[in-house]
Amino acid sequence: MRRRQLLRSLLGTVGALLTSCMPHRRSVAQHSPTIDELLEKNRHFDAQFGGGLSNHLSMALVALARLGATDARLGQFFAAYSKQLEPRPVERTPITRETFTKNLGTHHRYGDYLAFFADELHRNGRTQLLATYLPNLVPGISGAAFHAMIRLAYGLEIDDDAEVAASLAYLADAYLMLGAPTGDAPIDEPPAELLRRLAAMPALAHRTWRSGLITNAFEDIAKQPSFAGVIDWLPASAAELAQLAEAALLVYASSDDFVALHGLTSTHALRVAWPHFSAPAVAARFQFQALCAVYAAIGTPPLLSPADASALARRDVPAWPEIAATAVRSNDEHVIKLVYSAREEAAVYGHPLYRYVAAKKAGLVS
Repeated sequence: MRRRQLLRSLLGTVGALLTSCMPHRRSVAQHSPTIDELLEKNRHFDAQFGGGLSNHLSMALVALARLGATDARLGQFFAAYSKQLEPRPVERTPITRETFTKNLGTHHRYGDYLAFFADELHRNGRTQLLATYLPNLVPGISGAAFHAMIRLAYGLEIDDDAEVAASLAYLADAYLMLGAPTGDAPIDEPPAELLRRLAAMPALAHRTWRSGLITNAFEDIAKQPSFAGVIDWLPASAAELAQLAEAALLVYASSDDFVALHGLTSTHALRVAWPHFSAPAVAARFQFQALCAVYAAIGTPPLLSPADASALARRDVPAWPEIAATAVRSNDEHVIKLVYSAREEAAVYGHPLYRYVAAKKAGLVS
């Protein structure tokens, strides 16, 4: 009996040590009512402000909460960030099921779409809402530099139906399609190698695009004739999230670029929303297309070799609890989101490079 108790004690100690080194996981049911209240308050603001900048407040609050922020810290962040936001636009011309697709991407119908999706949610519930409308919205996931899709994923993680409806409204209003599939044969290479192929295309590689909003560059890249076929490059064997996630991680780790950061966080968002896509392979292709636009937008810098990526991953960096605590103290919404996404992706895929890029973004390593 004493030997069994000793064994249990030893296993418990080992388990505690392992848990302290692994990303923290929390059920959606285990969150304070404070986060619900703050998310509801944020829905009184517009999804954008300042001429097209994304309202990150809901995303940052969810990430902070799941990284371990106290209610006081959530309230503090809300008070500081919300000062720059603008009121939610009122509904002007109702959106109907018949006009839903005719008004995608107009950038001035958020209030109308919000009323529409709130009504559809009330009538049909979340599962049917997503099954009905996500197929039409997936081609435009790069709109608003992925922020609508990221907000949707965070709404799903926090189990907030109203956030889901608001995210769909944002996704519809900011919809940006970079090109439809052409029917060309795929290329049997992993996504990272396909990106290296893109870097060898003179019309897309090593170029400077229109500045301002990230989507300005996306729009210009999409107009290039040589970009039209990239959506068909992704083979069915690579239309799985692990390979896409690794490619997004590699682009960010190779560049430390602000635009590339969104490729990583949006790929995390796609994984969260994955069970709700009726045709996941189609969603993967549009995400890959958007990731190609990200890579072109940052000038197609050389991607890390496997040896260099491995060397970075082996660097001595703080454990996840310290990285998370540092992000919670940050007032930079992109630090908060990157650390959260990297931690969540590391928990699923196990790639040690996620911890390095998170620690670097948090300012804990050079």
